[in-house]
Amino acid sequence: SSSMPIITDDFNGDTYLDLALVDDELGNLNIFLGNNNGTFTAPSIYVIGSDNGPQFITAGDLNNDNYIDLAVANINSDTIGIFFGCGNGTFQAQQIISTGFVHSPLILVIGIMFGLGNGYFSSATVLYDDDDGLNEYLITATDFNSDTHIDLIVSYYPDGMLRILINNGDGYFYLWMTLTLEKFSTIDSFTIADLNNDNRLDLVVANSNKNNIAIFIQNNNGSFGQQTTYPTGVYGSMWTVVVGDFNNDGQIDLAATLLLRQQVIIWVGIGNGTFLEPSMFSTESISAPTTMITGDFNSDNKLDFIVLDMYSANVLISINTCDCCIQNISKK
Repeated sequence: SSSMPIITDDFNGDTYLDLALVDDELGNLNIFLGNNNGTFTAPSIYVIGSDNGPQFITAGDLNNDNYIDLAVANINSDTIGIFFGCGNGTFQAQQIISTGFVHSPLILVIGIMFGLGNGYFSSATVLYDDDDGLNEYLITATDFNSDTHIDLIVSYYPDGMLRILINNGDGYFYLWMTLTLEKFSTIDSFTIADLNNDNRLDLVVANSNKNNIAIFIQNNNGSFGQQTTYPTGVYGSMWTVVVGDFNNDGQIDLAATLLLRQQVIIWVGIGNGTFLEPSMFSTESISAPTTMITGDFNSDNKLDFIVLDMYSANVLISINTCDCCIQNISKK
């Protein structure tokens, strides 16, 4: 739900996780195929175009051929770049879809294009549109109210608010609820998970202005309780927060990247929406960890993570070597 220039999926059908990484400076898409031992092949490179300003990437079967395709948001050219997968780890050349707007995509916050099932899309539906072009939004999609329709959760970076937009079933959305963090908060990243095993989605928010993680537990009537916060400490600015079971106890844990402290911080969950004291894992002294993704990159049934380093061209791969800790960061 943050700026995601990297994703993981199985692009060649070998059941091993691969990586797709957007290089916004050179304007390239880099595909790394997984070797099933925590390492990856040298990248295959596909041209996006640096003038397009590629920033975000997502994956899915866009043309119903059972192969993973990739879609890249090009914020400078008001376009979406589609890379259709061939099923063997290679992709066709980029096909461009215009979002149909004549202003900056920073002004266009959300546009939804409905797939026709053959790789083509309808025109975009605008849900939010700002006037100054300086705003930053984060978004995630999920069936929030269990009606089988995909809903949206949206945040606007400076105002410390989360907005839940409900899908009416026809692909149109209405504002259902707004959650507000404490005054002078910012939402750097957020994610969703059932934190207390009641089959309802809860919210996890990274709030760097307050140096804390905020937890909102969903009530049985669809509302949310008051936020519970977990501090990240001095210089605890975060870039990304993720959820996953890092110690294999069947409960949801939290992890976040601490940009200024060169660390990843992990809170172990106990299954009732609360978490133990955090553990810190270094990403090395000359680093600035930003975007983080998770996956089992060596097929040992333990959740690993990958972090991008702002200060270098490195991808930091952290392999989970036991049931209670994460270590052995290597640079690739």
